[in-house]
Amino acid sequence: MLLPKGKITMIKLHGKEYYLYPDLNHHHVLIGSNRNFMQYNQLVADQLTPLGSTQGELDQEWEESGAWDDLEGWRGVGW
Repeated sequence: MLLPKGKITMIKLHGKEYYLYPDLNHHHVLIGSNRNFMQYNQLVADQLTPLGSTQGELDQEWEESGAWDDLEGWRGVGW
């Protein structure tokens, strides 16, 4: 499997989801569980959320970002 540079990729193996990120600078692949990926997303959201934004504004920005795949969830989110 060829992993896209600078992207997180979700794979399923034996019924479990794993998230892979190729770290080309260090010549290895970072692997995380769904819990790890959700923690990562929360950290990113916390850093990107402007103070005083309403939930509706955040939902609109999230939808427009194109990071959510309606069929199967997160796919190839840039890091």
